[in-house]
Amino acid sequence: MKLQISTDLALPAEAITECTAIVGKRGMGKTSTAVVLAEEIVGAGHCLAWLDPLGVAWGLRHAGAGEGYPILILGGDHADAPLESNAGRFVAEVLVETRRSMVLDLSRFSKTQQRTFVADFLEEVYRLNRDPLHLVLDEADTFAPQSAEAGDRRMLGAADACWRRGRARGIGGTLITQRPAVLSKNLLTQSELLITHRLVAPQDRKAISDWVESNSTDPDKGKLMIQQLPSLEVGEAWVWSPGWLDVWKRVKVRQRRTFDSSCTPKVGERRAAPGKAAEIDLEAFRARMAELATTEAPAPKGKANEETVALRARVAELEKKLAERPPAAPALTPEQGDLLRAIRDGVEKATSVLEKADQAAGEILDSLYVARMRAEATTTPAPATTYKRTQQRAKAEASRPAAKSGNWGPGELATLTACAQHTSGCSREQLTILTGYKRSTRDAYIQRLRAAALIEAVGSRFVATKAGVNELGPSFKPLPTGAALRKHWLEQLPPGERALFEQLLAAYPKPIARDRLGEAAGYARSSRDAYLQRLGARGLVTTQKGAVCASEELFRG
Repeated sequence: MKLQISTDLALPAEAITECTAIVGKRGMGKTSTAVVLAEEIVGAGHCLAWLDPLGVAWGLRHAGAGEGYPILILGGDHADAPLESNAGRFVAEVLVETRRSMVLDLSRFSKTQQRTFVADFLEEVYRLNRDPLHLVLDEADTFAPQSAEAGDRRMLGAADACWRRGRARGIGGTLITQRPAVLSKNLLTQSELLITHRLVAPQDRKAISDWVESNSTDPDKGKLMIQQLPSLEVGEAWVWSPGWLDVWKRVKVRQRRTFDSSCTPKVGERRAAPGKAAEIDLEAFRARMAELATTEAPAPKGKANEETVALRARVAELEKKLAERPPAAPALTPEQGDLLRAIRDGVEKATSVLEKADQAAGEILDSLYVARMRAEATTTPAPATTYKRTQQRAKAEASRPAAKSGNWGPGELATLTACAQHTSGCSREQLTILTGYKRSTRDAYIQRLRAAALIEAVGSRFVATKAGVNELGPSFKPLPTGAALRKHWLEQLPPGERALFEQLLAAYPKPIARDRLGEAAGYARSSRDAYLQRLGARGLVTTQKGAVCASEELFRG
């Protein structure tokens, strides 16, 4: 299979999981070139997601010179389904689960909402994806800037993870920008394929020169290409891949087949109407979205939980005010300091109480579930007068995966694998972190596995039994040790946790003061503490007197 982007240049299928950069001045054909590449990828049956802050990619669905492609349009003025700015993680889960190509139109979002969506989406894609997937990031310098402000570092970290380390997870991508000078150099230099349209600004041509210096050993070719950039016609580009494809060619990119939804309307002319939209099974897709949306039942709310949320909100509010305080502002008064410490102590105490209550409630539910299963195995059928109740029970049982060998769902298998990989067992909180399942779903999986004697409780932790390990079969792999274990977690952790983890590994065996760790990583206190809590739940760090250290287990073996 080849991806034909011009009459005299075709890219191999491996381009789907490689990194490409498309650069050029406004109106010189960047978007059309990206559309041509997207047409080839989707037309070959592969999965693509286009993050579109401009609302210009929806034409992929509609006929132009050729037929449109069955690509879902989420958000924007031509949406098959609406898109919410806080739905980035959910949309990523739907994408990975359904493998349906999508245009994610962010044009109706504010800049802040766009950044939030992109950060959440890319973090979740990096965590979940394992099959070939090509991401298109339009206006890439906005979401992966060379100089990121404090509020943009999570977004930049998520983009960095996908573009620099995503290949092992099947992730490739295309960056589109008219300002390569302000695009993150870490991402630009990772591009194995550079497609550059006309560039005039000296600073942007300098960015291309830096790419040449990083990727090529032939400065003469680079010098000739950069000299010709200001003279390129619309749709004409230099294509260079010195290390991967050994291609260095000036080409005329082929015309797009789909409707040109990015065309600038000319004065005095009416905008062309889109052609027929490709048909897709929207009802099946919406049903699958609804199914995924209801997979995770919300955690039960109670007075104690509401009070803790209020306390956390109050702490976050105070910390935000502190962070926004000008340098010349006076220090906190003793009364304000006492108040902040009292609120923080209250949050910690409330959290401790809730965790103990959660553990106790889970153990009670587990016992009741096991007792009920045993009782049902020995009781006689219910009389006819309880027919309605029996039907309700049968309906509930039908939704539960059968507890027999080889018939477990992904949730039970993920929970069982986590327990088996951690020989000392996993707490409920640790299982939530390791598997990503929320409290109600997590506890249901624990109950089913205990009822089948595949895991057992040892104090407050759950350990896989011999039967549980056997149930996983030959595909089960224990966690590695030593350097391999450290590498495993560096590849698995999301960007925020990984940034702190890397610092702690570098400092081992010395601990790092909690406050200094947060400053070095550039995260606010609340974010830093959340990441450290998750690292602790994974058993990767230990805390001692206000300092944090990488776990000794990471350096054994």
